[in-house]
Amino acid sequence: MRLFLASARYQDGQLRVVSSLPDGNQGVAAAQTVFADVIVQAQLSMSEGADDDLYGLFVRSPSSDLYYTFATSPSGYAFISMFEGEYVPLVSGPLDPDLPCTTTHPASRNEVTR
Repeated sequence: MRLFLASARYQDGQLRVVSSLPDGNQGVAAAQTVFADVIVQAQLSMSEGADDDLYGLFVRSPSSDLYYTFATSPSGYAFISMFEGEYVPLVSGPLDPDLPCTTTHPASRNEVTR
């Protein structure tokens, strides 16, 4: 499984990434800049897909076969994983119902603030 871009475009002021790879990871690099430790703040949503589909962020990716993912599903699950030539799940589970997030679908939005 390799990280690559299928389709991305700006529409109505939003960057829309469309995945056409079943059971795969696809994304777009925000920049080629290398950062040290950072705090990432993003507002993500999934406009189409199934309740078990995931959307989120790829971080610490010096190459297409090495990265970490932080993802959520419309059904309210969170996932943290690593990909280093193969998928390595690190932690997953349901989001706490007391967290300030919305997990309605379609057009699901998850915002987790701590």
